[in-house]
Order: sequence, then C-alpha cells, then structure tokens
Amino acid sequence: MADIDALDPGELIGRLVSSLMLVVAAVLAAVLTVVLVVLTVALVALSAGLVAALITLVTLTLVCLLLLIVGVGALLYRRSSPTSTQERIDEALARADDTPHGDGSMTEEEAVTELKSEYAEGNIDDDELDQALDDALTSERPERVVERHR
Repeated sequence: MADIDALDPGELIGRLVSSLMLVVAAVLAAVLTVVLVVLTVALVALSAGLVAALITLVTLTLVCLLLLIVGVGALLYRRSSPTSTQERIDEALARADDTPHGDGSMTEEEAVTELKSEYAEGNIDDDELDQALDDALTSERPERVVERHR
C-alpha cells in the first residue's frame, strides 16, 4: 500500500520551488510548448485549412494528455514503492559492522537503525536516506553522519 506522505502534492511542489533551476526549466519548457503548439496549428491552418488545423490541435491535445497520464503514473509508481526502501535498509544492515570505528561510540548498525528512525519520522527523504546509508557504512565516524542528517 502506498504511503500517503510520499504522495503529498505540497511536498512535490515544495521540492520544485526549492530548486531555482527546476523552476526555470519548467517555465522555459511551458513557454516553448505553447509556442510550438501555436506555430504548428498556424502552419497547418495556412497550408491545409481550418479543419485540418482543428484536427491537429485535437490530436496534439490528446497526445499531451496521454503523456501527462503516463508521467504522473510513473511518478506515483516510483514514489509509492515502500518495499524498495525497506530492502535498502535491510541491505545496509546486512553490510553494517557491529563494532565502533576509531574512537566513535556508535556502530554502523546503530547508525543505520537511527537513520531508519529518522526516515520513519519523516525527517529525511528517500534520496537523503540513500546518501546517509552509504555515508554511514563508509565513514569512520557513523555518529557524525547521523547527526548531519537529523
């Protein structure tokens, strides 16, 4: 079953707005799309007539709707796979060492368990979890990785 928090539109919009590059790319893509659609319909209207232009406009609309549905479906599929998250955590626990490294007091297993708790509480997202798990397993001081991701 899908995690409702993973499908939160506010979170998706927040991620989009937080990255200026994504906002600029989205605006440029929208403007370019509108210009290309208007140009295509205008050229078809001038060369083949008004009926052909309307058929072209309807066809482009249906293709865009299909692409939107496929894109949203792919996003929801990717965002709603909790088993892959659990598998990544289990894999990290299997690779983790249960002895403290250096002069640190936290073992890799404890770090992975703590990161799992942070993820469950919603303090870190999927991408941050992946990075944190990798860092915890390769760091000499796993407790620093946990502190950094709190």
